[in-house]
Amino acid sequence: MFCRATSRLMVRSWRPVPPELGRCACTVVGRAATGGSRAMNKRAAGATEPAKSKRKKRTRLDPEERKQYLLDAAADVVLEQGVNGLTMESVAERADVSRALAYFYFESRTDLIRELYGREFGRLYDAMLPALEGAGTLEERLRGTVHAYFEVVRHRHDLYAILNAALDGPEYRRDRRLRYRWWEEYVGELVGGQLHVEPSVARVLAVVLLDINARCALMWHRDRLDREEIENLCVQLQVGGIREAFGIDPTQRYG
Repeated sequence: MFCRATSRLMVRSWRPVPPELGRCACTVVGRAATGGSRAMNKRAAGATEPAKSKRKKRTRLDPEERKQYLLDAAADVVLEQGVNGLTMESVAERADVSRALAYFYFESRTDLIRELYGREFGRLYDAMLPALEGAGTLEERLRGTVHAYFEVVRHRHDLYAILNAALDGPEYRRDRRLRYRWWEEYVGELVGGQLHVEPSVARVLAVVLLDINARCALMWHRDRLDREEIENLCVQLQVGGIREAFGIDPTQRYG
């Protein structure tokens, strides 16, 4: 299965994704990958959502934008009420649309949760890949992926924590494994080609790079550490490990 970018809203283009995931693993977003719902942006800024005093004027959206708008509303509900509070009715009310419209885009609550889950966890990969695929030295590309990862965590950590804790059934664990395996293979191919190493070794490297990002970002967010300092530490761990393991200088350009 391939996903093709048809507009600048698409983050990923022409990349193979696991057929087992069913729907395209690409995320089409009306906001930046690190943006999102009003509630999440308010949380990131340390503010609270103001009470709504009246209905807002409706805006005509195209079908994909409307779907993403409903998913934004679902994310707000999860942040405020938890996954148990997420129903078709609560999403329709939050989005200020009819329940019939919500059912037009999502067959059921289960379908809605699955779509939300897939979108949110896909965003981590969507945010990192443009930097990793870009021009520059390997160090510059790694620095870009680290910054992108931290930025997504800054905006969406609370939502990820809630979804991870609540959605731990076999279907979601399988989904995480498939996405992780896709990342291993794709990034292994990208980085391994530059390092001229075997695919199996490149896949191990891809896992290590992602794990370093995850651990550093978790400790930064949990312990309120200095972001610039921890991002630099994360990059140096990756660059130093590559230099030591493969005998190349990631700060230099290679053909």
